[in-house]
Formats: sequence, structure tokens, C-alpha cells
Amino acid sequence: MRIITWILFLFINLSLFGQTQIIVEINNAPDSTLLYLQENIGGQYKTIDSCFTNSKGKFKFEGTFQTGYYSLFLEPENWVQIILSSEEKTIKIDFSGTQLRNHIEVKKSKTNIELWTFIRFRNLIKSKLSENSIEKSYSIKDSPEYIHFQNIEDSLKLGYHLFLLETYKDHPNSFLTKTIISDIEIDDKEDFFKYTFFEDSELIRSGVLTHQVMKYLQFKTDYTEAGFSQSVDEILEQAAANQEVYEFVLNYLLELFNEVGPDVVLDYLVEHYVIGDACSDMSYSDALNAKLNAYKKLQIGNKVANVSMFNHEGIMMNLHDLCSFSSINILFFGSSDCHFCQESIPKLKTLLSKEDYMNIKIIYISLDTDAQAWLSPIPKDAEQWEYLSELKGWDSKSAEIFQVHKTPSYYLLDSKSTIISKPQNVEELSEDLNFFNN
Repeated sequence: MRIITWILFLFINLSLFGQTQIIVEINNAPDSTLLYLQENIGGQYKTIDSCFTNSKGKFKFEGTFQTGYYSLFLEPENWVQIILSSEEKTIKIDFSGTQLRNHIEVKKSKTNIELWTFIRFRNLIKSKLSENSIEKSYSIKDSPEYIHFQNIEDSLKLGYHLFLLETYKDHPNSFLTKTIISDIEIDDKEDFFKYTFFEDSELIRSGVLTHQVMKYLQFKTDYTEAGFSQSVDEILEQAAANQEVYEFVLNYLLELFNEVGPDVVLDYLVEHYVIGDACSDMSYSDALNAKLNAYKKLQIGNKVANVSMFNHEGIMMNLHDLCSFSSINILFFGSSDCHFCQESIPKLKTLLSKEDYMNIKIIYISLDTDAQAWLSPIPKDAEQWEYLSELKGWDSKSAEIFQVHKTPSYYLLDSKSTIISKPQNVEELSEDLNFFNN
């Protein structure tokens, strides 16, 4: 019996090992007030626990929490952020009023005392900068008065940055320090991520990683397809310092470009970082997951879906039948108002005029909406060509199935409608045809 009692005692105490208590008191909080505990993941807070006031008018949370930012939440616009750390077993916070951010007093937690000392200091700097900015706006540009206010602004910003650097120098391993140091503005693109610690997975429970990635995309990126591709490469190269961080950043980029575009960057991310990669067990939103499944169906070696549409003579055609007549088929998505598409057409005709390529069919799917615009440039002597369109533009079913987000876009299909290549341009198409036709 004693052995069983000892085992139970040991089990209970081991189960409590590493747990943190959060004791909160809100002065004059009404009975049955519900307080939520939320966890910060990438700058977004998610509720993980809640409790009502106990008989003594206090709130209490208990659990094992990973180091990061959390919030105590009463209602929208009435919440306060805190840091939870496995190093602190008891955190006591009192609020003298029900408006949390205005009445916080940390009774026990060195980390949160430091956090709120910093928050108040940062708010003071922001307030002074705002006041100074208003004063400067009343001054004539380049006047002595204007220059005076500009000097004050520069001095405040410099003082704040020096404070951040000094704090980091004194406490380089502090979670708080690693999050606030990212406030330093770095103009040089190559050093932009100098104070972003991708190797530290604890930063996932803050807004630092997502904020820095977004700033890099907004201010350090050339807004072209190539520019975005280069930036995501650079970001993910930095994130590769830690596998958990890498997967988190990749997921963030995928969700970001799926939601706001451009879609061609999502194409690039999927093709280079998701399909066939070790991150296939990552979890995604339903919308992104549906799109990823569509991409997976478009990998080399897969048979494409059969789609039907009218050709330029008004005859309903289906893709599988068209492909069955040729060992190699070029699926070419374009439109009459796409300058690059119209430039590609004569190049393709010249390419297909080669004697060795006479058995190749090109299936041109137009993303036009107007029949006259679609039909007017179609030549009458192109026997190797089949011209198709749904006349629904980018809302065409074929564009959705083949994940076409730019024109021209190409696929090479064999006679069984299986994808054998996905060339990016006419030059790559020519190389692939030379390879597969020999």
C-alpha cells in the first residue's frame, strides 16, 4: 500500500513539473467575468484557455507553456500581452481597472516587468515622435524651425535604436531582447535580417518572423515575378537555419501569396519548395490545401483532366481525343491581348515547320472573352494547330484545372494526355521538343 501511495505521489508531482501558474486579479471585476488566455503564433492570437473569477475574485491559469508572447483577453480592444517562459513558474499580475493595458501592474515575473517597462518606454518615444511630427508639419520645409524639429526626430530615433542595441548587448539570449531588437531599421538589403534570429524557434510565438518577412517583401523586393522569386529564395535560405522555423515561414509565404497573390509566386513556391519536398506533412488552410492538391495533379508523369470546349469552327472538342492523334502535344495558354503570346505564335510556327516536328500538334487554349478578338488573328493554314476557347477569360475551367496564372503558359503532353514537361518559355519548349522527339 505504501508503495502504491508513493508511486501516486511521485506521478502527481512529476505531472506538475514544469507547469506555470498565472494568477490574475482585476480590481472590481464583476462576478462570472470570463478571462481568456491566448497564444501568439506569427502575430495572430489564438485562444488556448479561459476561466471565470474564483471565490476570491481572482483568475488562475495553469499549464505547461512554450516560451513566447501570450495575451490576457477580456474582449476586443481590451487585452494585454505578456510573456510566458518555462523559467518562471509563477506569474502574478494585478489590474487596478477593467481597461487592462492602462492599469497593469506586474507583481511577480521579472520577464513581464521588463516587458512592460519596455512597452511604456516605446510608447513614450512614439508619443514624442507623434507630437514632434505635428509641430514639424506647421513649419516651412527647410526653414530653421523645420530643421529643428527634424533634428529632434532624428535624435529620438537614434536614441531608441541605441537603447535597443545596448539592451541586446547586455542580454543577447533573452527572448524579449530577441523580439524587440527587430525594431531596428536596416536600410542595407544584405543586412536586413541581421537581427532576425531565424535559428530560434521560440520566435514563432511572436510577430517578429512574419513582420520581418512582410517588410522584406514590401520594401526590399523588386515587384516583378523574378523579384518575388528571388526574395522568397532569400527568405527561405535564412529560415533554413531551423527546420521548425523554415516550415513555419514557408507556410506563411504559401498562405500569404495564396490569399493576396500574385499567383505566379505561389506557383513558384509550390514547384520549388512543396511538391516532392520533405514538408509534405505540413498542415495548411482548406483553401490552400485544395490548391496544393490541384498542383500535385499537374506534376510530370500525371495524366491531365479531360476538358471539352469549342474550337474555332464551333465544334466541341475534348483534350484527350486531341492528344491521342500525336505522340507529342503542346498545350499553349494565351490570349489575343497578350503581347508575349502573340510574339510566341510565329516563333512556334517556325519551330513546328521543321521536318522532324511535322507530327507534333499544338493545342492553343485562348483565355479570351470576346469571340471576334479570339478568332480574328487565327490563320487558316495552320494544320498542326487546334484553337480552343471557353470565352470566359481567367474564369475558364481549363485555367483553373491547369493552374494558369500567366500567359503564355505551356505543357507538353504525350498521346495519353500525360504531362512530360512544363517549359517556361519558347526556348525551353524548343529544348524539350528536341529531347523528346529524338
